[in-house]
Parts: sequence; structure tokens; C-alpha cells
Amino acid sequence: MFGVKASESSTTGISMGSRSSVDPVGFMTGKKNLNGPSGQMLRTYYSVLLGLTGDLSAGNIGPYADKGDNDVALLQDFANTGGGGTPQPRRIWFQGRNFVEGQVTGLGAGHPTFPTTYFGSGLASGDYRGTSGNSIDIVDLTPFAPVHNTLNKYSVNNVCTITNDQLSLSGAFGATMVSKYPDTGTGANPKIASIYAPSSLPGSAHPMMTLVDGFRITSLGSFMTLTSDGRIDWYYNALSKLFASLNCLTSLGAPVAVGENPNPALVNFLALRSENPLRDGAAKITFGIVRKERVELKVYDVTGRLVKTLANREFSVGEHSLYWDGSNDNGQLVSRGVYFYQLRTPTFVSQKKLAVLKN
Repeated sequence: MFGVKASESSTTGISMGSRSSVDPVGFMTGKKNLNGPSGQMLRTYYSVLLGLTGDLSAGNIGPYADKGDNDVALLQDFANTGGGGTPQPRRIWFQGRNFVEGQVTGLGAGHPTFPTTYFGSGLASGDYRGTSGNSIDIVDLTPFAPVHNTLNKYSVNNVCTITNDQLSLSGAFGATMVSKYPDTGTGANPKIASIYAPSSLPGSAHPMMTLVDGFRITSLGSFMTLTSDGRIDWYYNALSKLFASLNCLTSLGAPVAVGENPNPALVNFLALRSENPLRDGAAKITFGIVRKERVELKVYDVTGRLVKTLANREFSVGEHSLYWDGSNDNGQLVSRGVYFYQLRTPTFVSQKKLAVLKN
């Protein structure tokens, strides 16, 4: 595996096409960033490219104004160029809200036809929640063949700060919807979330195999709870079905969500096994430890002030669950807001965020 991670800003940091940017001059001569791969490197060693994009409604792959990295050319070279290296068809998978939007209407909208010609995807809306009228914070994500098991259920985050891309089918090379958000009475249906496009013969209109999802990886999860079991199952199905011909996966059993359903002999972990945000009832906080030791599990507010001590004692090896009902150490319900639950042992520390919306 080879990874390139860019920065939060759309105009700083590097991306995978950093080698294609203009050579610097003056005092910067010889200091060009070469962290990104070359086209030859990708074609020689890799069969699948996975791109994960985040929040910015901006250009996320270049080139565009203030960003000379030619990521589009690198992807085109990987998809279209034969003559040695890994066999065609190669696979390109992009997942993330604002990926398609960033090409069509965002800050770097310098190549609006790229999603159409490479992914069979147009943009119906850059904000599913806003344009569909669906204000539910966690919405169903319905999967379809040939990429996913249609018996499974998933969900995506749809809070008001999340602007998931709603896609539209485009292109004439067999692109098809493989997941959708809930349809509504506002706007055209279906509300497409993912599009798969099969490969045709090398040298034709679409020699690559592509998949694009209109939501980011951290917004995807299990049905109604958004725990990572569903996210891992989503990836397992996509990899085992869409990329099965690579023979890089075994067919033994279902995936195990390390970190939420771990083998306690292998890993320490901290996880939430209930809804986030907490609206009623109690939050179920689960942790695992690989050795018998003292465990402190505490809840803090955003200022770092201790709110509640859930545990401060010795626990045995394995998985344990504790519950927080939204009260402080004095038994009073806390106000609405963001809180942090922290696990601390002599050998492991982990902290995660929980929003409380209880009345």
C-alpha cells in the first residue's frame, strides 16, 4: 500500500499528483515535493486506487487555480495506459462528500466533465439534506448489486453540518446506481448516493472500473447507529465483489470490526455501542483490555472539567460495558452539548466524543 495524505486546506499541502506541478525556481530550486507517486510507479505496482475526501466544498484534486498538482492526468494515465505493469482494467474508487461537487461547482471546478467521463456520475445536488427536505440526522443507505449485498442495511450521517453529494447517472458505458439515500417528495428520485461503472475493452470509452460514493468514510456506518461494523462490512462487500478478480482476498467468513468487536487478546479499544448523539436513555460505552489492570473511565466537558467517573477500579482481560445516563457525579443531568469519554490504563489511553441532546 502507498498513501498520500493532503492537508485540510485546498491550496496548501500536496496531493498524489505532486510530481506534475511546475518546477520551483529561485531559492526553491530543487525543493519540489516528490512525495506523490509517478504514473509509471502506479501502473507498475498497483491495481486499485482509493481516494477519500472530506469536508471542503472546494477542489480536492488538481489542477486548478493555486494548485498545480495534476491529479486528473495521473488518474487518466493509470486508467488508460497499458503496455506493461498491472493488467487492465484497473480500478479507481473515490469516496467522500464534495468529491463530485468539487469537480463540478466547487472552488476548483476546472474539470466538471471528469466525474462524467470517468465515473459515469453527474451532480444532482451538493447537499442531499438541504435539497431533499430530509432533516433526519441519520438516514438509511440502501445498497444494490453488483457491488453490495442487498440484504444488508447501512446508514449515513445527515446532520445539518453534513452536505452529502447526491449524484446523477451520466455517461454511456453501463454506469449504474449501487446505493441511494431515502427518496423524498422534493426533487427528482432516486436520490443516488453511489455509482458503479464497469470496464469496457482497453482503448474504448471506459477501460477502467470505477466506483464513487457521495459521502465520506466517517459518515458511513451500521444501520441507525453508525458504528464501524457497518463501515467495515461496506468495504468488505465492495472489495470482495467489485475487486474479486484481483484474487487478493480470502473468502473465509465475515469481516470483524477490530475496535468494536475485537478479539480481546489482540487489541485494547474504546467504543460507543449506542446512538451518537445521545437523545434518551443511556450511552453504552464498551472497552477491551489485553491484560488485567486498573481502568479509569471518565466523562469530561469541552473545557476539560470532570463530569462523571464511570469506573476507577481493576478489570479482568476482555470486553466490558459501562453506561452513562447523562448525569454528573452529583446525579444532576448535564446540559446539552459535546462531551468526551476517556479510558485510561497504565498501558493505554483513548478518548472519544459524544454529543448529548437529552432534555
